[in-house]
Amino acid sequence: MEENLQVNELRKAQRELNDAFSFRRSINFDDADAPLAEQPSAAVEETVAATTTVAAAATATTTKKKRRRRVKKKTVVEEEEYDFAANGGNIPDLDMTAAFEDAKTPEELLREERMARLESGTQPSTPDWFESAPEYEPLTEDPVKTTAEQERFAQQLSADWNERILDKEDELSPLAQVMERLAILEEERMAATARIEEEYRRKSELEEEFYRKKKDLLEEAALEISTKAFAEEEAAKVAEVDLKKEGEEKKEVVAESKE
Repeated sequence: MEENLQVNELRKAQRELNDAFSFRRSINFDDADAPLAEQPSAAVEETVAATTTVAAAATATTTKKKRRRRVKKKTVVEEEEYDFAANGGNIPDLDMTAAFEDAKTPEELLREERMARLESGTQPSTPDWFESAPEYEPLTEDPVKTTAEQERFAQQLSADWNERILDKEDELSPLAQVMERLAILEEERMAATARIEEEYRRKSELEEEFYRKKKDLLEEAALEISTKAFAEEEAAKVAEVDLKKEGEEKKEVVAESKE
């Protein structure tokens, strides 16, 4: 009984494999390649039959119980494939015209806003660039002030302008005194500035002279110290040589006295 169940399961699995291969064959091969596609299926059927016979023989010899495995049949969802060969291998462009069919142009929106404003009598929410705003209109000048300025300019260009100034010397004398005082203050400021600049120049010269003398003094001191150290070293070497000579002479005298 168990062997029959196993054989039935193997046959069922064989049918599912054949269905799967036939589905793959229908996707990957055309009608012209059908004879070539049938050969692998026959080979698959032979291999499955061989496996079933081997499994049946194995189950006949063995006494062990095997668990029954349920094979779930997978539902294959066929996807619509785009025929690239018919369109020359080109992907069609994305058409978005339907999304903008109801969109309005800026001119239409402006026209609707003007019509609504005329009907309601309210001011526009956005500035109208075709109409000048009152805050940007040029300011009108006072005609009286303009006339007075023109007359004064004409008087200054006249030939008797200087004579009129001289005639009003008494009236303009306080102003002349003030201008004279301002000129004196300006001269004092310039003199003080020149004096400060002269002091700064002298200070710079003094600092340069001080640093130069300081540098010379340090160089002389370094030369003197190095000379003195060299002289002491030479004197020590000479004294050492003299001591060696005296010691050798004493040794010679002692040797002669012994003889």
